Amino acid sequence: MLRESEQRFRNMADHAPVMMWVTDASGACTYLNRRWHEFTGQPPHAALGLGWLDAIHPDDRAAAEASFLVADARRVPFETEYRLRRCDGSHRWVIDAAAPRFTDAGDYLGYVGSVIDIAERKEAEQLLRELNRQLARRVAEAGEQDSRKNEFLATLAHELRNPLAPLRNGVELIRRLGSTHPQRTPDVLSMMERQLAHMVRLVDDLMDIARVSRGKVELRQERVALAAVVQSAVEACRPLLERARHHLSVELPAQPLWLDGDPTRLAQVLSNVMNNAAKYTPTGGRVAVRAQPVGGTVVIEVQDNGEGIRKELVGQVFDLFVQGPQTIAAAQGGLGIGLSLVRKLVELHGGVVDLHSAGPGQGTTVRITLPLAVQEEALLPAASTAPDGAVDGGRRVLVVDDNVDAADSLGMLLAGGGHEIRVVHTGRAALEAAASFRPQLVFLDIGLPDLSGYDVAATLRRDHPGSGLRIVALTGWGNQQARDRSAESGFDLHLTKPVAMDVLHRLLSE
Repeated sequence: MLRESEQRFRNMADHAPVMMWVTDASGACTYLNRRWHEFTGQPPHAALGLGWLDAIHPDDRAAAEASFLVADARRVPFETEYRLRRCDGSHRWVIDAAAPRFTDAGDYLGYVGSVIDIAERKEAEQLLRELNRQLARRVAEAGEQDSRKNEFLATLAHELRNPLAPLRNGVELIRRLGSTHPQRTPDVLSMMERQLAHMVRLVDDLMDIARVSRGKVELRQERVALAAVVQSAVEACRPLLERARHHLSVELPAQPLWLDGDPTRLAQVLSNVMNNAAKYTPTGGRVAVRAQPVGGTVVIEVQDNGEGIRKELVGQVFDLFVQGPQTIAAAQGGLGIGLSLVRKLVELHGGVVDLHSAGPGQGTTVRITLPLAVQEEALLPAASTAPDGAVDGGRRVLVVDDNVDAADSLGMLLAGGGHEIRVVHTGRAALEAAASFRPQLVFLDIGLPDLSGYDVAATLRRDHPGSGLRIVALTGWGNQQARDRSAESGFDLHLTKPVAMDVLHRLLSE
């Protein structure tokens, strides 16, 4: 009867969809079903006894054997997971579960167990763990980004309030002291001009990073000398360097080096890095600018002996809104967008930028690598024979802007230069004035209350053909769409407010 019962069990087990096994009271395996041999490729005689352990991955064998021996000694059910070698040589995760067998009299007979392939479940678990890790990382990054955004908004408010306070004070000083102490007016105006330039730089940086991030920046490529770029950047940074009493050294190769790029953007890149060096270097520090050709590139280094950067921040300083440590006493770190803008502009020029610092108090070196022009000879633009700002006689200039203060103040500035000025505040008034005044140059706002500046420009072109009239957009709209539309409407040039006086002088000189 027992032999028949065992035969029936084996017939049933051989047709089971899972691997099954049986041991005797000594722990030796006495039977493995057909599914085990098909899966592992082990012949029946090789798997009996403890031979079945040979099919387990070497890294998992000891743990699997220990689980079985401990349970066998205690004669309790057990369950374990390990990697089992398949007949094709690959390993699959399986779960091995077994229970002890006893006679009716309670005598221990051994174990009966089953082995089930769980590789797909393991892969799903691994995928789930990876997804959870990614989710946790993204949540952390989102939290960090949100924290940076909040810090950025607070810093933006601080940076904008700083220049607004002296500007307001300056207006009040001029109102009170203009008649009684006129000798103080130039100093007050100089202070206001510095603060206004600071505000303009902040707004320009904000607009630039928005345009670059959306891929809306269009480089105005030309052949430019590296020395000219460095000189432009040094001039832009000189006031900050002088206020901080920093020593600046510039070392350039004797031979001229040429770049194919946007000279304004390249100077902006270098001046942003130099401004950072000046801000984060204590008074009386050193800032060095060096350049040298390396193969087909030029490597520009800006080095300071300032505060340095913590190691954990070195890899993040080019990310948006990342700043160095701020203090109430020295809250001059800007908006945390300067180096992000630097990296994006350098990459647009086909270059790379990196930063090195040995740590706090050890200074910082920013290295910019740019491709040299294919041919390093280039002709400089012919120099103008007339001095800067020279005008052979006054021009007739029409100023059109619905902002009365902006229009009238620009009109007064131009009139002070000997030009004949007409100021109007609507599009229709501009067309009427143009018919009688016959201007040579029109500064035209785009956002007018009646006709748009685009419509006014198109009408002027139609009504005054061949007159040599120059129409310049002077507007707060600086995106590429506005620039494209102004060109289509007949504008000769598109300038964004506020415009530096030297730009206006050059326009009037041409």
